[in-house]
Amino acid sequence: MMTVFSITALFVLARLVVAGEGNISRFVVAGSTFTDPLDPPPIHIVSNEGYDGQFYWRLAADPTDLRLEFSNGVRLDQPLRASRILYPTLSWLLAAGHKEWIKWSLIVVNIVGMGTAAYFASLRAASAGQRAIVGLLAVSASGLVMSVSRDLTEVAMVACLMAGAHLLHQGRHVLAGVSWAGALLAHDQSLYVLIGFAAWLGFSSMRSRSLNGRPWITAAIPAVAFAAWQAIARTQLGVFPVLDSRNQSVGIPGVDLGSAILDWVRGGFLDNKVLLPQLVALVSIVWCAWKRRGLIAANDQWMLFSCGSALLGSLSLSKNVWVGPADLRQVVLVAVLSSLIVISSGKPPGRWVTLAVPGVWILTAGFRVVAI
Repeated sequence: MMTVFSITALFVLARLVVAGEGNISRFVVAGSTFTDPLDPPPIHIVSNEGYDGQFYWRLAADPTDLRLEFSNGVRLDQPLRASRILYPTLSWLLAAGHKEWIKWSLIVVNIVGMGTAAYFASLRAASAGQRAIVGLLAVSASGLVMSVSRDLTEVAMVACLMAGAHLLHQGRHVLAGVSWAGALLAHDQSLYVLIGFAAWLGFSSMRSRSLNGRPWITAAIPAVAFAAWQAIARTQLGVFPVLDSRNQSVGIPGVDLGSAILDWVRGGFLDNKVLLPQLVALVSIVWCAWKRRGLIAANDQWMLFSCGSALLGSLSLSKNVWVGPADLRQVVLVAVLSSLIVISSGKPPGRWVTLAVPGVWILTAGFRVVAI
């Protein structure tokens, strides 16, 4: 945990000095399109649409205000942002509600989140008979670099998922369910994990012709928490956030991704020096997980179902989501779950994956040190 915590902190410091020019609020990437010119927020503003971190800064300034209107100088672009409330709420708590401190608390929460995810992944690796350092694969997805770089929610999601996976393996179903509830409230993409887990439970129950109620608690707690928050958000927004944005986020499996890849090629695929290595690293860890699928213990096979669910969900993302490669943060869940399968298999990942995946993380971090 301390290794990843320290590496992430050093990366943040280097990015602050170089790309951030000493201004930590540049990480937010707030744009003039979504900020109030008459009452601007106390953060750096760029003359364009900005990036997603600005919406989490807005929610962190006041997690109780989910409306799309201007609040604290920033307005939300769509209701879906309100679904992802855990990260901004933790940042608000750390900042003790002080708006001026949020630009720092957003960063600190992500640094701690990376360390927490690595800690639980290392525990899972050790329990599977692997060296604890193998657990670092779970936090080596290039998309997590982007998440730390721009104050995004994926790190909080992964930290909660890793905690839940370890607790579930220990048979602590209630705590695992609470952890996964946190993952769902951090990012709705975690629904793929829950869908896969429920599918595995249903399949296992039919095969054994018996129903073990305890694992279902792990699925029920996050499902109830997510539904409850959606209902709360609806009181302010008039819609269920996760349903309102589905047309913007979901398309025909494979079609929009294929179209996006063609756009990347036409727009200078090779000009993006990190995209090709990121794709290679992603394919490598997915392939490694596929080869080790038969080594997964019976009570861990939910990982295969969840990873398959996440992969199908990623292939179904709309072109709107694939507008920019974004260090492949759109498929961070696939990379993380594939890593978890490899970690849990008990078989070392092999030299290629051991070098390629962390190597691409370092390459991506180097790129983000110099590019906002």
